[in-house]
Amino acid sequence: MLLQTVDTAAGGEYRSRTAEFAGERGEKGAMKILVIGSGGREHALVWKLGESKRVEKIWCAPGNGGIAQEAECVALDAGDVNAIVALAERLKPDLTVVGPEAPLVAGVADEFSTRAWAIAGPAKQGAQLEGSKVFAKEFLKHVRGLRFAGGRL
Repeated sequence: MLLQTVDTAAGGEYRSRTAEFAGERGEKGAMKILVIGSGGREHALVWKLGESKRVEKIWCAPGNGGIAQEAECVALDAGDVNAIVALAERLKPDLTVVGPEAPLVAGVADEFSTRAWAIAGPAKQGAQLEGSKVFAKEFLKHVRGLRFAGGRL
């Protein structure tokens, strides 16, 4: 199975890295996945990931009662980047999937990237488009030819 990560360098250029994944037991597809969050979106992610024969183990932090039926829930403050990094260090997932925007806006993807850990989610700069209406509006002002509602910030 191939894993591809795409991120942006400091200058905004896209770069990607593709690597073949072999599970801990040497079997292709024995992935261990950590999902961050506790809502319906994360429940759907856990449920769908759990259907894959390539997935061996799923943790969800913090998760909820419904998610606990599909994955092992781990207590965690999903907004605390240091706690997420510490948990990933302990669990050693092959991939981390972040549902809520708060840890992405706080820079969790950047922290994982510096450690060369696989994560699904945008870097802090990209996450600001979703996490801050003011940032998004200011950004959109500079996109040539784009029309949007003026409004007040």
